[in-house]
Amino acid sequence: MGLVGGLCFAALGLMLFAYIFVSKSWVIVRHGSTMLVERFGQFHKQCKPGMHFLIPFVDHPRKVHWRYVDVRRAGNSHETYVVRKTTSVIDLREHVLDFGQQLVITKDTVNIVIDALLYYQIQDARLAALKIRNLPDALELLTQATLR
Repeated sequence: MGLVGGLCFAALGLMLFAYIFVSKSWVIVRHGSTMLVERFGQFHKQCKPGMHFLIPFVDHPRKVHWRYVDVRRAGNSHETYVVRKTTSVIDLREHVLDFGQQLVITKDTVNIVIDALLYYQIQDARLAALKIRNLPDALELLTQATLR
């Protein structure tokens, strides 16, 4: 293999390392979304739409784990199922949570069944991801408590 072969092998390894380093350090955040970046496990910055540089092995996008119940309708029947979502990009557009039919009691103690929808939009992604463990679930519980 010799000296020249060893140098070629080392140069190839260095080029591969440089490619991985550069490809992992640039992130693109799309319009209507944001990304939270942690440095050594602590909140560092919020990346707005555009191209951002992250220091590899130091900066990491914050993963957000959200779970919510979704209702699918087909004619007169409906089907509920649990959606689990793990993402590092937080969508800032308007969202809809469908709760299906809810039994509520009016002021004059009459039981009625309503079909509840909740429209919400995240204004502060940092608070939505760091202060609340599961935002859609918390919104669902708050809405159900308010309806009752």
